[in-house]
Amino acid sequence: MRKVEFENLKYEIILFSLKAIGVEKITFDYSGEHDSGAIDEILFFDSNENEIHLNDEFDKRINDLEDNVYDILMCVSDWYNNDGGGGQIEISTNNGEYIIHNNVKIITYHNEQYKGTMSHFKENKDHKHVKNII
Repeated sequence: MRKVEFENLKYEIILFSLKAIGVEKITFDYSGEHDSGAIDEILFFDSNENEIHLNDEFDKRINDLEDNVYDILMCVSDWYNNDGGGGQIEISTNNGEYIIHNNVKIITYHNEQYKGTMSHFKENKDHKHVKNII
């Protein structure tokens, strides 16, 4: 068995074991900036969108699944560099399909130019607005 096939089987087993205890959907909330990012929260839901709390016996399996989610997220737009971003990935335990809601933070600047003299400002506490630079 090739390594890729084994990895796929491992994730299918994890999803199957979660489905067996009533988990229909898993969400991973993530965020990042300045060259790093992290998964902030992992939640599990039943078919009625009620949150399910897992006991410690699932920790190793969830860690394995989390590693795979990081691999998936590394192929998503730049949510972890510069000004960063974040989002959520939802995974179905039925078939392993996922949806990523990714947000990339983009800061824009509205530049303005003002003109004046030091003496005018000292006396009048104002200056002349020259133009907006976009």
